[in-house]
Amino acid sequence: MTANSPNLDPLTSARAAFAAELRKHRTQRNLSQEQVARVLACDQSLISAMENCKRTPQPDQARRLDQFFDLIEKKVFVKLCERIARETRGPRWLLQWTDEIDPVATVQRTWAPLLVPGLFQVEAYAREIYISSSAAHPPEAIEELLKSRMQRKALLHKNPPAVIWDLIDEGVLHRPIGGVAVHLEQLRYLLEISHHPAVTIQIVPLSAGCAHALMGTFVLAEIPGQAGALLLESAGDQYVITDPLAIARLQRSYDTIRAYAQPKKESQQIIRGAIEKWGKEV
Repeated sequence: MTANSPNLDPLTSARAAFAAELRKHRTQRNLSQEQVARVLACDQSLISAMENCKRTPQPDQARRLDQFFDLIEKKVFVKLCERIARETRGPRWLLQWTDEIDPVATVQRTWAPLLVPGLFQVEAYAREIYISSSAAHPPEAIEELLKSRMQRKALLHKNPPAVIWDLIDEGVLHRPIGGVAVHLEQLRYLLEISHHPAVTIQIVPLSAGCAHALMGTFVLAEIPGQAGALLLESAGDQYVITDPLAIARLQRSYDTIRAYAQPKKESQQIIRGAIEKWGKEV
């Protein structure tokens, strides 16, 4: 079912309505998808995917479209984007990232100052995080979130696998989320996955004193033909951002933090040391 087809019913969902509106305003102006793509600083394939209901539009993209099509007062695309968020089950950022970013990203870079990155979390560790979350997830929601988080590990097994670069603050290794037993399971898995050929884990030592390291968790994804995507965590909420300037700013912060990180082999040794320490607590 494509946006060029009369079978695309804008009444079926906000996402379909967004696709129909985008194509309508584009064709009324006699514009190509490539021309609209330049407005959003993205590849033509992204516009095609939006018009085919295969990609979820972002708030910043909706604002740019309203401005470009002289719809600022009506907020046509912004309101549709807000409807999409309300219609989506579960955390919109999680569904969007796993459904749309993970399959196409060739490289993902993470900075984790407080917790083990979600992609590398074992189930017991992730469960404790969700249970302790201020969002107060109901039991059925926790199970759904856990399922999605564990399914993300398939990212490491696609062919070819995405390249994963993770910077982890040393303090994470000494924060026993879920108790010592769960923490040990998590550390052992972290050490195991650090030997994956597509994974590089680097520990930022507590002695680094890097001011940039005080910012929250973020993930930078490289996507061929696009500016990429940014998953930013702030005050417990997560946001998926595609603005090129924001991505470039966080990339500079990532590079600054990485300058303080230990190399891969030394980082593995630091993880082993943490395992030995917590093993004595059992």
